Formats: sequence, C-alpha cells, structure tokens
Amino acid sequence: MTTLEGNFQFPNGAPVANGTVTLLLSWDSSESITSPDGVVVASELMSFALDENGSIVPASIWGNTELSGSTYYIVNVYDQNGVPVLKAPLTWTLS
Repeated sequence: MTTLEGNFQFPNGAPVANGTVTLLLSWDSSESITSPDGVVVASELMSFALDENGSIVPASIWGNTELSGSTYYIVNVYDQNGVPVLKAPLTWTLS
C-alpha cells in the first residue's frame, strides 16, 4: 500500500480548502500483496477530503506497482462546493 498525501492550490496560490480529491482506477486488477491475491475493482470511486490547507488527509491506497498490468488512476479535484478545479482529469501512477 502507498500513502496518499499532498496538497492542492488554485492558480492564484490559494489552497483548495475543504475540497475533495477523487481517484478511479483505470481497470480491474489483481494485487499480489495479500495471500491469496485479491481483486481491486476499478468501478469503485475513492474520495479523499482536503483540509483547510488543501492537504489530503493521509490515506492508504494500492500503488500501481502493486497491481497487475499497466494501471493508472484518473484523478479529479473539487472545491468545497463540489465544483471541478481542473479543466480535465489528471492521470497518476503511484509507486
């Protein structure tokens, strides 16, 4: 598992206070950390709160290197009112 952490800002430098970051895995995959191996389902949207500084409250998530195949996460950031901050989603690969 990888610890997800970091912070987000608007273009003017203000934090995305009390916003949300969502991650969606690109497709179903198998993880090889547990015994027996398990399936990580892509259709499960993961949502992480941002604090008043725009920082993700640290959380554990499967790193792409722990999953089978070439997976990635589709990432969106929303302000405290649920309005998208990004013009287009990001793609992240977590090690």
